[in-house]
Amino acid sequence: MKKIFAVFAGILLLTVCFAGCTNTYVTQTPTTFPTGVEWRLTSYLNRANVLTSVTGVKPVTALFDTSGKLSGSGGCNQYSATYTVAGTGITISPPITTLMACENDIMQQESQYLSLLPKASTYETSGDQLTIFDSTGTKILIYHKQVSRPATIVGLWNLFSYNNGMGGIQTVITGSKTTANFSADGKLSGSGGCNQYSATYTTSGAKGITISQPVSTMMACESNLMQQESQYLSLLPSANTYEISGDQLTLFNATGTKILVYTPA
Repeated sequence: MKKIFAVFAGILLLTVCFAGCTNTYVTQTPTTFPTGVEWRLTSYLNRANVLTSVTGVKPVTALFDTSGKLSGSGGCNQYSATYTVAGTGITISPPITTLMACENDIMQQESQYLSLLPKASTYETSGDQLTIFDSTGTKILIYHKQVSRPATIVGLWNLFSYNNGMGGIQTVITGSKTTANFSADGKLSGSGGCNQYSATYTTSGAKGITISQPVSTMMACESNLMQQESQYLSLLPSANTYEISGDQLTLFNATGTKILVYTPA
């Protein structure tokens, strides 16, 4: 009987030891927050508490840098904030934005997006997706990694906003489409929103650009569309430098003033 008890006690002791040793050496893979990556928002929790897809020509982006700063585009305005990460927890400060006006639906989407950022509580990464949850565990923001685009002006672009000549940048008329196709042989062509146009261009150095006076067809359209087209065509020859950031092409005049902003077609 004593021998049986001793054997049983030995087995029990080995079981406890095994369990204790196993727990002692269990480790978790540390979570690394993806800094230095420009994320594009694909879905967000709308005001009806339903995940909905992002709309609009200009993407909604987020760049978390290594110093704790968050910056990006809300689809109309640029914004900035600060953030801290601890494990899978994340805290984002209320963002500060520029004050440009866009179409009503884009402004509503941007307002909702910016209101969600300070509600961030935890995050999860899976492949090329970043998901942010609020304190109740509800998904509020879903991003995907920005598809990289070669830093070249060559290609077809859609005009997003332009300098209206009165000291402001305004978005193109809703439903209109102004394009610019920079070909590799130095030719520029596209639609001004009403008429087709063509010109030539040359680039110099890293950012220099010169565009000739465009020639266009003579079709008549609505007054507001004609005004927009006229302003756009008048701005092209004043281009002096360009900048490609993410998937956005911006042209500046000789004084460094932003005159035209494009997104990829």
